[in-house]
Amino acid sequence: MDASASGYVSRLSIPEEVTVRHLLSRRSGLPDYTDQAILGTQVEGLSKAWMAEELYEMVADLPLLFDPGESFIYSNTNYLILGVSASGR
Repeated sequence: MDASASGYVSRLSIPEEVTVRHLLSRRSGLPDYTDQAILGTQVEGLSKAWMAEELYEMVADLPLLFDPGESFIYSNTNYLILGVSASGR
């Protein structure tokens, strides 16, 4: 649980300090891709079938909202990463 999540999903550029535990407890600090994909910065919005990599790329270059483990915020990005790692991608 305390291993870096990046070791499980090497094709996504997850910050080294984000652990599996942070993802599961919504304490990673990663921004929510939903804010980018659905709330207007992407033209396709809800009418597009998004690939996991596309969704993650929307937030990959954004700064963490807080240091991992320091706070809590709901972020679909956490579960996106967990799903990609569970699928063996």
